[in-house]
Amino acid sequence: MNTEKYSLEHIGGVEDLLRRENNRVQLPSDVYFDISKLLSEEQTDKQKLHKLLAKTYSFLAFEDEELVGFASMDKEGNAGILVTVSGAHSEKAAKSLMKALERRAAKKELPRIYVMQTTESQEFFTKNGYEPMENPSGYGVNEEILVKEIAPKDNFTITPDRVRKIRLDPSKPIKVEEKIVMFPKFFLGIACFFVVLLTIIAVAEYVKNGSLDSKFNIFFIVVGVLFAAALALFTAYMLRGSRIKKEILEQMEVTNGIVTEVTVRTRYVRDSDGDRDRRDDVGVYYVYYDGDKKREGGFTRTYNYFNSQFFKGQEVIIAYNEDKSYLLTKYTIMDEMPAKINAGRTVQAQEVAEDEIVESAESVEVVEAAENEKTGKAKRARRITDISEYMPVKESKMFYLTALVLLCACFVSMAVTLAALFIMSSNSDVSFSTLWSGMRWFFVVEALMLGGIGLVYLLIPLSARLKFKALLKTDYVAVKGELVCSETTYRGNDSPSYECKYVDTDGEAHTIKVSSMYVKRRVQAGKTDVVVVYNYKTAIVLVKKYKLPIRLR
Repeated sequence: MNTEKYSLEHIGGVEDLLRRENNRVQLPSDVYFDISKLLSEEQTDKQKLHKLLAKTYSFLAFEDEELVGFASMDKEGNAGILVTVSGAHSEKAAKSLMKALERRAAKKELPRIYVMQTTESQEFFTKNGYEPMENPSGYGVNEEILVKEIAPKDNFTITPDRVRKIRLDPSKPIKVEEKIVMFPKFFLGIACFFVVLLTIIAVAEYVKNGSLDSKFNIFFIVVGVLFAAALALFTAYMLRGSRIKKEILEQMEVTNGIVTEVTVRTRYVRDSDGDRDRRDDVGVYYVYYDGDKKREGGFTRTYNYFNSQFFKGQEVIIAYNEDKSYLLTKYTIMDEMPAKINAGRTVQAQEVAEDEIVESAESVEVVEAAENEKTGKAKRARRITDISEYMPVKESKMFYLTALVLLCACFVSMAVTLAALFIMSSNSDVSFSTLWSGMRWFFVVEALMLGGIGLVYLLIPLSARLKFKALLKTDYVAVKGELVCSETTYRGNDSPSYECKYVDTDGEAHTIKVSSMYVKRRVQAGKTDVVVVYNYKTAIVLVKKYKLPIRLR
């Protein structure tokens, strides 16, 4: 019995199999309801069916080159399809397909697989290690939903020889899990909403009556105080994040560790309306090595709903000093390839080979460089001496154009507002100063929103230019690199991630994570060749220059 991943060439056989045979599991998510709806039509749109299946992890089972089974799981670990042909090979095919899904779950760091069983399939899943799921409240079990814990691919016993010292990219965000708070962002969003709402109401009132009632002054004061408080809280939160980042970069070491235990205690609280809100008190505990000394750490945090992003045996990145340690959940590794950090993972080589996909965007040259690194025979990259025709990838013309549009819109909008006030004052008995006193808050908010956002878009490429110029004043090296698109992102994010891979002059391979907003269009257009300029501390991705409408010096 052989299993292989689904591809477009199998769409005809899969459609026929799904129409003929019964599904052993119930439909768990929207993508499978859409698939079921397509199959219920007299003529199935194969292109739509393929697009839906491409959103899942799907496998086929073959016996003597004959398709005998098909299974599919969404990216949250919910098995939505398990179909096999009737006959002697049915149980064997189903078992092989579920094993394939379990390997994929382990590879994608999914801690468990969920199955909504049918009456006919209960015995099969029970035999293969699936158990009723415990209710989130902690009382009893859900007999309909079965779950199987997956041995995570990070599940290895950490020892000093598997420890890696890691350097983080200081130019990229660094987030600590126990320090992440959503309230400042939420509060600022609510305050901005009320500012916009009050502005719209005030404009409508003025257009209708030609003036604003004195009560609006009270509203403007209240909303202004609310916005100022929200902005101050958000600023304090961002400053705290900056201090933590500085502390990690300057005063702490960074290494890899292992989660040893995750505890979840669910409780319910009543809000002011008497409704029940769920709270999960979560404790995450881990071990790591400080030299030859094994150390322990952990944190506790309350979540509104814990989505099991941590699990026992998971490899994590830890920042530590003598007094404390942090578990990092957002970071960019500057010096070490992921292959080095994950060297201790205990996934069987055969299973990895079956699941591994080489991205089409990777060149043979980069793949060979990675292989040579493992064997110690990496070719040293040639230096590029002339980079005068290159600029930082972050210096995208999109930011200049967006900033130009927003700033122009800001000036035009303010000019139109002032012109409207002059026209209204000249055609009525109300003076300009009276009109201005009623509309000044709208004018200020308008300038802050459009002008502020425009300045932010302008600062992104300008800061990249300044950083690039500062690097050129150091002892730098420039080599060739290549942009790569990968579907594997930290913590199972479904959106693609983009990276720049390059080999330095010492023959060591490196990876730089790059935001999709800078390189997505380039990769889609096949423009993956770039230049990487680096020194002992920083690496910057460069692309060919373009002509700006305004020359910046």
